[in-house]
Amino acid sequence: MSPLTYRPEIDGLRAFAVVAVILFHMNYQWIPGGFAGVDVFFVISGYLITTRLKNDLETQTFSFRDFWARRIRRILPALILVTATTLFFAQLFGFRADRPVIAKQARAALFSYANFYFWRDAGDYWHPQAEESPFLHTWSLSVEEQFYFAFPVFFAVVYRLRPQWLNGLTLAVLVSSMLLFLYGSRSYRVATFYFLPTRAWELATGCYVSLVLQNDPVKRIQPLLSSALGVSGLSMVIWSFICLPTLNAGIVFSVLGTALVIAFSQNRVCRLLLSHKTFVHIGQLSYSLYLWHWPVLVYAKQFGVGVRTLILLAPIYLLSLVSYYFVETPMRRREGNIPAISAAYILTLGLCAFVRSSLPYYDASAFEKQHSYARYYDSRPRILRNDRVETMFSTMEVPKRDSALDAYRNGGIIIGNQDNTNPRIVVLGDSHGAMWADTIRSVAEEIELKVSIITMNAVPPFIKLPLSRTQRSIYVTSEEKYLYDKSRIELIQSWKPDVTILCARWEYVIEANANDLMDLLEQHSSRTLLMEQPPELAVVGNRNALQYLIFRGFKPEDGRKQYLPIGNTERVNAGRSLIRKLASTRRGVDIIPIYDIYVENSEAFVLDGRNVIYFDDDHLTTYGATIGRQRIKAEIMKALASIKN
Repeated sequence: MSPLTYRPEIDGLRAFAVVAVILFHMNYQWIPGGFAGVDVFFVISGYLITTRLKNDLETQTFSFRDFWARRIRRILPALILVTATTLFFAQLFGFRADRPVIAKQARAALFSYANFYFWRDAGDYWHPQAEESPFLHTWSLSVEEQFYFAFPVFFAVVYRLRPQWLNGLTLAVLVSSMLLFLYGSRSYRVATFYFLPTRAWELATGCYVSLVLQNDPVKRIQPLLSSALGVSGLSMVIWSFICLPTLNAGIVFSVLGTALVIAFSQNRVCRLLLSHKTFVHIGQLSYSLYLWHWPVLVYAKQFGVGVRTLILLAPIYLLSLVSYYFVETPMRRREGNIPAISAAYILTLGLCAFVRSSLPYYDASAFEKQHSYARYYDSRPRILRNDRVETMFSTMEVPKRDSALDAYRNGGIIIGNQDNTNPRIVVLGDSHGAMWADTIRSVAEEIELKVSIITMNAVPPFIKLPLSRTQRSIYVTSEEKYLYDKSRIELIQSWKPDVTILCARWEYVIEANANDLMDLLEQHSSRTLLMEQPPELAVVGNRNALQYLIFRGFKPEDGRKQYLPIGNTERVNAGRSLIRKLASTRRGVDIIPIYDIYVENSEAFVLDGRNVIYFDDDHLTTYGATIGRQRIKAEIMKALASIKN
């Protein structure tokens, strides 16, 4: 059999992978590991590219120019079409403040550095902020394109100088990259997810399969054993889709399973299943399906269509059909079309520049000016800056932070008498702590109590004991996280505050992760108050809520309260249940219940006359936080009274 013989079962495997990715992105809970479909694609890509390279080198027809031209014809036409269409849609129908960010993301996709962009700007792939980008999925294309640039050079040089080293060097790359992945998935999870060095082992697995597949021992494997290995591989792939909760060592199962399918699916059961015309058809569309599905889902969610709506599969499929038959296939087969592709590429880059420079804001003069203390009370050693955050803050009045950069390890921000007495109230939290901080400060000043605010945006307030310098968060280093946790432990033990107020986005808190901090507070704080989080707005996401209200046609009217649907109710309610459990099972723990203040008939209170209540989907403006002031004061006073009694 020729190395370049078409293998329909590989297209069938692609079908399994792309369907898993789409269903995962549609938030179906029964396929939590659907993201591993991308890892299946990586292995297939490594196999096919190595097979092509080896064939061209053996027949002395290889040239770097031809190789990269084939890659351009294969990847760019469909990517350009999806990118240009998404930009047009964003310009005509999308939220204005999203445009500059989307244009930057489109440019990152076209220049093949989307993985670096999203690592820096969006952070965790599973974070809600990342899910708002219609180009998030292009991170994997960038990884592949970076691989396509480097690997042919490595392969061609080794093949011509030391061909007998190819298998060994490829295996060395595979093993070293996998070890780096295993280490990074625990200590540097976000970078590990996005970067080629920690993903190269998956591509190298496909490369290695291609190199050893022609060896006599592999060819001589009995058909029955070969079938068993192929079926086992497919079972491992399906298992990873159903059972993997997040990126971890379990991804080895999907990679190894894919390798077994490629190596042993040419016999019996596996081939019959994967070569079915339905799977082959979907597999042939897989690249277009992958490109189109995510922008469709992102914009469906933004316009109030649930992403679990199966009807969305229809536009995804139809767009993919058009893309495959009218762009992807004809452009791939024509060898003289590089100038046309280049022209379309340049025009799309021009469209990026146009969208980026278009007006990003709506006229908000009819509303009261928004205020937020989110940065003022942030004790992080550096201010988080990315495109979306800067866009959100640019229409608000944000008091300049005046605390020291090392406040995170020196008692946070102290409010009240600057004498040697210990703070009687301590606020611990993430961005929700910073959100409530100024309201709590005003209460403390009214009752003349000293307060310490120790909050860090995007960093959970919880600790894990014993402390370790390997525990890190997304936006601080492991050393900074260690010093932050160590300082808070020592201060709580030393101050023994009367009241500790713990604020968090509880929907993302796991009870086991909260226990160590709760144990500490139970021993060293007279009373602990758990601040409920406000309801979460549907659709708004990480966008400026005022600007979004204007986008949705809201108009302020003095004396009128206006509402938006609440979202993510299952997770928010799970967070509320958690704090009720903690309050009922822990000594000296109570709740500051504020959720009900912001809800009426399953909708969230977003506009009070001309004052906007929300900053984004889950944070309140300064005005919005003051609505809960009396409830906060009452619970603090009750806690202080219980201490005296």
